[in-house]
Amino acid sequence: QGTSNVDILWNSSGTNQLCVEFYNECGTNQSCLDIIVNENPTADISGDLLQCVESVDSLNLDLVLSGQSPWTVVVSHDGVNEFTITYNNSPAVIPVIDPGTYTIVQVTDGNGCNSVGTGSGTLSNYAIPTATLSGNGSICEGSGACVQLDVLFTGQAPFTIQYAIDNVAQAPLTGIVDINYLLEICTPGEVTLLTQTDDNGCAGTVGGIVIVEENTIPIVSNIDNSCDPNDDTEYFVSFEINA
Repeated sequence: QGTSNVDILWNSSGTNQLCVEFYNECGTNQSCLDIIVNENPTADISGDLLQCVESVDSLNLDLVLSGQSPWTVVVSHDGVNEFTITYNNSPAVIPVIDPGTYTIVQVTDGNGCNSVGTGSGTLSNYAIPTATLSGNGSICEGSGACVQLDVLFTGQAPFTIQYAIDNVAQAPLTGIVDINYLLEICTPGEVTLLTQTDDNGCAGTVGGIVIVEENTIPIVSNIDNSCDPNDDTEYFVSFEINA
């Protein structure tokens, strides 16, 4: 009589039969046991996501699992900041907010089997768009004339901007496709950009101040005339001009 432990390495999954044969001088006997070898689970993560810098919304990376549900998945963010999610179904998603690279450190299935995940998913930020105002000009009083100022964009067209004249917000301009845009101003005053948004929906930075001067209509006053009593060939006219 006695007991003995034997370690067996199974090279394939499925149902296998383990048989043990006992024998002595009185004869032999065999005992068999069915062994179910479960496949190791898999977890494959993928996705290449982009978001605006100011975004606080979560986006979803793709996750495909195999093995027996439920699965417990340990996710790594840039090699650190590990977090755990449990799933009952596949395919699934991994919600992410912070930019970086995400990988699967470990997946454990309902059979208690575990393995390292495959693939990776990334979340990146779009470049922050910009809009810069420049130029100069002047408008004659009451002329109805306009001047064109330059707006230089970076980011993904088309763009939307809103500007102000003397701190009074004007109607937004949408659908701007040129990165070098001519902004037509028909009212004198201090022109500034308030907001900018690109086609990715990202809010950008704005800069630049331009003062469009108003040229007033010249006014002539204090007109006077005189002559030289000693010289009847000279005649003098004086006046003032304000403009």
